Amino acid sequence: MRVLLIEPPLSVTKQGIFPRHPPQYALYSAAVLREAGTEVSILDAFLEDLDINETVERVLEVNPDLTLLLPFDYTRETEPRVTIELVRRIHGAAPHMILGLGGSVDAGFLRQCMDDAGGLSFAICGEYELAMARIAAHGGTDLSAIPGLLVRDGGRVVETGAGDVVEDLDKLPFPAWDLIDFKRYTFVPHRYRRTPMYPLLASRGCPFACLCCKEATYSKIIHYRLRSVPDVLREIRFAIERYGAREIQFSDATFGIRKEWVFELCDGLEREKLDVTWSALMRANLMTPDVLERMAATGCWNVLVGVESANQHALDRVGKGITPDLALKAVRAARDAGIEVTASFILGLPGEDRADVLRTIDLAIDLAPDYAQFFLWKYYGLENPFADCGRLDDTWDLSQIDFRGPVFIPNGFRDKAELKELQRFAYRRFYLRPAYVWRRLPDLLSFEQMRRSIRGVATLLKTCIQHG
Repeated sequence: MRVLLIEPPLSVTKQGIFPRHPPQYALYSAAVLREAGTEVSILDAFLEDLDINETVERVLEVNPDLTLLLPFDYTRETEPRVTIELVRRIHGAAPHMILGLGGSVDAGFLRQCMDDAGGLSFAICGEYELAMARIAAHGGTDLSAIPGLLVRDGGRVVETGAGDVVEDLDKLPFPAWDLIDFKRYTFVPHRYRRTPMYPLLASRGCPFACLCCKEATYSKIIHYRLRSVPDVLREIRFAIERYGAREIQFSDATFGIRKEWVFELCDGLEREKLDVTWSALMRANLMTPDVLERMAATGCWNVLVGVESANQHALDRVGKGITPDLALKAVRAARDAGIEVTASFILGLPGEDRADVLRTIDLAIDLAPDYAQFFLWKYYGLENPFADCGRLDDTWDLSQIDFRGPVFIPNGFRDKAELKELQRFAYRRFYLRPAYVWRRLPDLLSFEQMRRSIRGVATLLKTCIQHG
């Protein structure tokens, strides 16, 4: 059968906002389907900046037997009402088409979508590669026999039991990159140094339970799994040979959980003399001097670390499991190893007030990372677990410099506008300091980095002056 995977539009109407990352999980599913002999294609309506009507037109042009909508993928989030409206429009135009939903482990969210969009035949709760392969093999019928689904049974929505997960990630084919052009995605300028840059997932899930992370809400996969180093090296060689990759961005939620694995990877990169630079996302408690020095010696030039807040009470409330002092030591260790640091902060965690946020901005200055990014906390669950500390804004926030979703507004703040003004202030205060500009000037003016620097400055100026 012919299967279409859809990354829905960002909003009902055009927004002019483009995804910074390709839909990696959809690409894995497409590769698994294709390996099983299924004809598959991907429509990234977010990338194409399509509205709902244009998306429906593209679906009808493809005319698949089955369409799977994926409102949540790697660093991309779609408002439920957009997904529901898209299902209604597709079902109205092509009632014969089998429509499904995936990309979330939140059964409550999926059930709500099934209730509100009668055209949905099923929803996959959790990882969807294996379930989609089974659905395609069944021709989109007899869905009640496939585990891990929500399906319709008369007038009810019922669960078919726990779904299968890919226990051995080495058995997955590489993502079906040929179905998209990943060079079209607008990667953040300060998160790459060389192009083409190839995003790579070496693991799935995260054993840490930080409630401030989206891994702990709509997309969490608690069961942590890690690919073997030989398989990761095989994909790096594939990226170099097939796409001319000069840089690898490890997109794992948390890189370096197993120290011995990191050393084995670095040994492999050194032994095979692979001409790539690379970057990763890490936790402060994993950024030890010996690990960072080994990473730097094999081409790692940047590490993104989630510092989140200067306020221990807020870090404890969301289960972050680190301290500001630990973050300071981690940043210093990376700098000593010759690795640039991108520090990430969240403004307005549960229990914080304006003074707390200003303290976090001060911490960003004191840490002196090479780059800082400031987010507002977005929570995607159906129920607010911190209702005693604040409320969720009724409308989804759509931003090019942040995740998309409902903003959490702590009790100490008037509204979302107050938080967003502090976010703009944070960017201005961090990046427009004379000391920062002077320190970064050699990099900004270097010939090799000139184009990246211009894009970075343009993004910074837009961030500092934008409204909303």
